[in-house]
Amino acid sequence: MTDRVALLRRTVEAIAKRQHPGRLLEGEEAIAFLSQDGIHYGRFSPKSGILIGLAPPGASAVAALAADLRRTDPAYRRGSSLLAFATVVAGKVLDRFGETAAPAVDADDVAALEVDLRTWFDGVAIPRGSCWVPGWW
Repeated sequence: MTDRVALLRRTVEAIAKRQHPGRLLEGEEAIAFLSQDGIHYGRFSPKSGILIGLAPPGASAVAALAADLRRTDPAYRRGSSLLAFATVVAGKVLDRFGETAAPAVDADDVAALEVDLRTWFDGVAIPRGSCWVPGWW
């Protein structure tokens, strides 16, 4: 669990926020704003005018955290690719910890993140039964 706490803390420490300039951005200028400073898993809120995402060290940490979570739960391995799962993990981290200071992250926060991920996965997973083909035995 302490490895996950460290990975989550590194992810939260790398949360980056950028304020929108307050005018209409078009074309290359809009692309430059959305991809500035190498922000990964970015989200823009038109209401607040803030772009929030992860700086490169946070993107690496969230990928490692997602890989660790997938390694310990076979359902995640069967049900999603690492990239898709890491994207969801990043989204949940940004939702839950976007306003949290990094030192406040502890084992309870990791457990809460795991509950969020399990709830998400149970909502999108499709149960599958075994396949039986007549005449093949």
